[in-house]
Order: sequence, then structure tokens, then C-alpha cells
Amino acid sequence: MNKLCLLFCALFFILNNAISQQNVAVTLILPQNYFDYFINSQNTGSVINYKISGLDNTQKDLFNQNLKSVAGFENSVISESTKNGIYSGKITLSANKNFNEIKTVFQQAGISYVMFEEEVFTIEKWSSFSQDNCKKLKQLNENINNLKAKRDWVLNNPSEKVKAEQNGWFEQSNIMLINAENTKKEFLKSIK
Repeated sequence: MNKLCLLFCALFFILNNAISQQNVAVTLILPQNYFDYFINSQNTGSVINYKISGLDNTQKDLFNQNLKSVAGFENSVISESTKNGIYSGKITLSANKNFNEIKTVFQQAGISYVMFEEEVFTIEKWSSFSQDNCKKLKQLNENINNLKAKRDWVLNNPSEKVKAEQNGWFEQSNIMLINAENTKKEFLKSIK
């Protein structure tokens, strides 16, 4: 029994050590308004806030140093501490930094995945965000946000809530919101 227990403990230690030495894929998490940079960057610089996971402290510093060394990246700041293993950062870009230049820098800095709009893209297959794609995504998000705002307004207005419940408005609203969210998901998949 003691040998079995000792064998189990040794096996657990070896397995746990092997798992902890695996490389974690570095994932860049971009905010919902990321596409605004490509719409609004024609004449002025922009700031992109982001989160990043999968880096240790040394890798984080190297990533930040790589960003600072690229022409057109005016400044890069990354947090010293993590929240659940995720660092927060901010990049200040000069005007007219195109998508492929940004993508290349992220690739060179060791990014494996990009999470954007609740979709995960491999960095290699992360398609260009053209002006048209960015405008379409902004329109889809505005539609979803408007539907949610209207629903919240109705829920917080007692007389409107009663009318909405009586005429089945909430069911119609739910269907419209689901359709809008599905349209957005399909669009994102189409540009992966």
C-alpha cells in the first residue's frame, strides 16, 4: 500500500511538472472599439488599449520593448502586474499605421492568437480590417447596442413595460437581438 501511494505521488509530481512546463500561447485581447482605429486614423494618431495573456514577466518586457522599437509606434505601456495572468497595455500609434504593419509587429512580438469581438483568430489567418469591414462591424455593433438600449429603456419604464408584455414586444425584441448577434458572428467568421 505504501509503495502504491509512493508511486502515485511520484507519478503526480512528474505529470504536474510536465504540464507546468508547457508553453502557453500568447493571446492579444483587443477591445470592441479596436476597429475605430482603422476608421479614424486617417489624419491623427490613435491609442489602442489591449490585454495580453500567456506571457511571463520577461516575455512581457520583451514584447513591450519590441513594440517601442517599431517606427510609427510612438509609445507602448504595459502593466507591471497581472489580473488572472492577463496584463493590460496601451499603444500610441502615429497616423496612417496600416493593418499589415500592426499585424507584423504583433507576429514578431510572439503573438499566436488575437481575440477580438469574442472571436479568436490565429495571427496568421487574421484578415485585414479594411475600411469597409470596419464600418460594417461598427454598424452591426451599433444595431446590437441600440436593441439592448431600447430593451433596457422599456424594462425601466413601467407603463412601456406593461404595453410591451401585452403585445409580445419582448419576444420580438429577443428575436431581433439574436438575429443581429448571429449576423455579426457570421460576418466575423467571413473575414477570418
